[in-house]
Amino acid sequence: MEYTGFIHISAIFYAVFHPEEGTKIVYQVPAGSVSTGSDDDDEALFNFDTVKNYVIPKPQLCNKLLSFKINNYRVIGFPVNIENSTYARNSFNFNFCFVFPYDVGDTTPYESAIRRMGTMFRVLEEQSFILSKLETDHSFYKQKPTTMEMDPSQLTPGHKRTTTITLSSIQSLISQIFSDLNNYSECCIPLDSANSVDIKLFPILPPPVNIKAYEVPIATEKLGNLLDSTSDPTMLQIIPHINGLNSIRRIAELAQANYMITKQCIQHLMHYRCIELIDIFQFSNVYATTNHISNFLRNDGQMAEECQAYVATESGAESFSTPTATPNVNSVSPASHTRNYFNSRSSNPPNSRHPVRVKIPSKSTLFKLYRSLNQGMTVKEWFLENRRLLENVDVRRFINFGVVRRIIYRVNTYPIVNSIARAIERDEFYEVNETTLKKKQEVAVAPVVPTNRAVKFNSAPPKTLTEDNDSDSVYSSDFEEDHEEDETEHEVLVRKQSTMSSVDESQEHEYRDLVKMLKGFQHMDSICTELQKSRAEVEAMIASLGSYNIANA
Repeated sequence: MEYTGFIHISAIFYAVFHPEEGTKIVYQVPAGSVSTGSDDDDEALFNFDTVKNYVIPKPQLCNKLLSFKINNYRVIGFPVNIENSTYARNSFNFNFCFVFPYDVGDTTPYESAIRRMGTMFRVLEEQSFILSKLETDHSFYKQKPTTMEMDPSQLTPGHKRTTTITLSSIQSLISQIFSDLNNYSECCIPLDSANSVDIKLFPILPPPVNIKAYEVPIATEKLGNLLDSTSDPTMLQIIPHINGLNSIRRIAELAQANYMITKQCIQHLMHYRCIELIDIFQFSNVYATTNHISNFLRNDGQMAEECQAYVATESGAESFSTPTATPNVNSVSPASHTRNYFNSRSSNPPNSRHPVRVKIPSKSTLFKLYRSLNQGMTVKEWFLENRRLLENVDVRRFINFGVVRRIIYRVNTYPIVNSIARAIERDEFYEVNETTLKKKQEVAVAPVVPTNRAVKFNSAPPKTLTEDNDSDSVYSSDFEEDHEEDETEHEVLVRKQSTMSSVDESQEHEYRDLVKMLKGFQHMDSICTELQKSRAEVEAMIASLGSYNIANA
């Protein structure tokens, strides 16, 4: 779940096991939030009688964090059981329970605080009867104690005798905890000069996700403000290249940094929610809407306003090719002056010396554009079809905004080679053999008529892997040699075969990597990035393996 703040507490109650009345709620906030009568109260969250055996459970379940669900709520507590002959039933049981809405937010940040609070009051009760002595008739004891000190034999090792710890009202204590945690996510309530209920909530962030070389980081914070001279050197190198365009592998190359260290730095930024990862923007990409598309116009159109501010451009739809700023999707909500700028046809942008007229696309137009994206259309086809509506829209930012806000998703392309798929179905081992490169070699070493022209060779693999290619045209001019008129056809053939031996070795390695990725059903972006080839070159390599199909998902 995306972190948007701490879940609010619905109620807090303090329950004890009374020697005569059994398990009961002594205090609760807000009042009446938990029904304590035999009849259900429609305004109450739930009836206490149905869960009291879990609030004060058997001793085996005490002194540990306990959570259970009742109706649409989650109850979390730390039931405490203290055994001592001073008490009427030779033990004292209590529990501070916190009630939260179920399936609305993450309660993990509260759990450690509830455990510490229960443990602390257990120790204070052992030291000075801080909770049990609040009962005015002292019904929790066998006889009214003359002193509020614990029997020395019952003291926990390391604890001193004390009579200074006092608590005037549990009602006021839980009321302040309820108010402070809901409003400030922290509380500090002194009990005396040495003890206090001190709670501060921290978000529990998930571990860094595994990222891929082809993914593109897009900033959600101003990354430059997070660094100083003492920051990690690799982080200082890669931050300038995080612009919403460069893939992780490309960032490592531009920063001249180790790829694995660059990947770890990106993971750290991802962990602390400073960036989002998206697929690299290409006009061959395909996008489609998600079931969250309706959120675009909800909440008084707040998301739509942010989209207007983020994608509007003064130079028309072509501006996507030369972006002027690093995208910052989560900070595009315009301030007062920025909102006025983006909603005015003649306002000046901030820090601009010259007035610029900007035509802002309407919310309905942007919504229509998102709705028009579908699995059967590439971005190029979609752009040509909606070119008129995209006159003042930065296409790259428009797509990135939709992906980050989860209203559209990337439809990936998976090449499936029929021969490999059949081998997997039959549970057979598929390996690249000499047949794959045989056709290439036959084309390359075909007889050449002696000529006065310069014959060009290249040690790199051919760009096009079809039999119809001319043997000379598939190589670029990395070096050339002039042939004399008396050079024989046999000499030319031998020289070509010698060149192809090194070509085949590198080709075979690439083909083995390609087959490995195809067997792993990796999508086209991943394959192109790993092989460092264009999509056309990869498609040609796949075609040389045999017939194949393309699956979109």
